[in-house]
Amino acid sequence: MQGKSFSFRLHLVARTFYLRHEKAAADLEVLKSAGTIIDLSPELTDFHQTAAAIAALDLVISIDTSVANLCGAMGRHDWVLTANIEDYRWSHGWYPSMKAFRHAYCQWEPVLDEVIEQLKARAEDNAKDCSMCFHI
Repeated sequence: MQGKSFSFRLHLVARTFYLRHEKAAADLEVLKSAGTIIDLSPELTDFHQTAAAIAALDLVISIDTSVANLCGAMGRHDWVLTANIEDYRWSHGWYPSMKAFRHAYCQWEPVLDEVIEQLKARAEDNAKDCSMCFHI
């Protein structure tokens, strides 16, 4: 996934918070270049703190991780970027607050474009700032 281009477009649309503890070199580059992304990960030392951060956000955008499952268990809105495969958690209502965005044959760009467009629409509909977390 081309996280750098997605992160750059994402922080232009919404206040963006980063929760992921493990950071690849590309993630660090994005966090440095996009000064508006707020890195909360140093403060999140356990799931209680992560849950408190999630509870304060309007929306979490993630891949299939423990944070996505925590959002689902909390009933918080989470958009999960996932492979185009059937998964009972995203497809059968186990987590009704979640929405799956699936790629076809590792083509992430159309999925990321759709996420950005839906995020813009959500922010406009809410007529308020949309604070969300980026956990990819």
